[in-house]
Amino acid sequence: MMVPQLSPNLEISMFLAQATGSFIYTDHPFRWSEICSSINYFYGTDQTPWAKIEEYITNLEIELIHFLDQRELVSGQNGFELRYMKNALKKVWEAVQNETLSNQLEIDNLINEIRVAREKMATAIEKIIKLKGNDKPGQKKMLPFTTKGKLSCKIAPTGHGNDAVYRFLLAYAGHEKYIKTLPMALFLEHVK
Repeated sequence: MMVPQLSPNLEISMFLAQATGSFIYTDHPFRWSEICSSINYFYGTDQTPWAKIEEYITNLEIELIHFLDQRELVSGQNGFELRYMKNALKKVWEAVQNETLSNQLEIDNLINEIRVAREKMATAIEKIIKLKGNDKPGQKKMLPFTTKGKLSCKIAPTGHGNDAVYRFLLAYAGHEKYIKTLPMALFLEHVK
């Protein structure tokens, strides 16, 4: 029997994300429900300007590559070709965090960057699989494989909040440069 790991807990995850300037990402449905319930909805029922990006990222299907060989994993993580999606999501994160949205064209540009990143990442994965499959015959190697995933996104302008996290930040962050709110979180659902 396998027991799923949910470490660290939500509060520590939020603390680390806010202290380091990161966003929360999870692939566990229970943790995702906790993250969604931590959104401060006191800003009213108005649709946020980020709703179009949130809607686009939610249910966005992507291809994922899995390396079984540790050296190939490190090499793949350091290679630029697999960083397209990470860089596109980082731009969205920075725009949401800095509240730099000024018009609809900027939202459309961010959505287009995510679309292009998804296509480039799929092409890079296909190239890696083809390259690794053409190794010398007779050489025993653990080949990488692909799976499908579906992203979900929650963007809350007032941020995901938790009183315990604020107390942790005040007491233990050690500096005043932590993010005051955590405005974005991602969930990756592995599709069979």
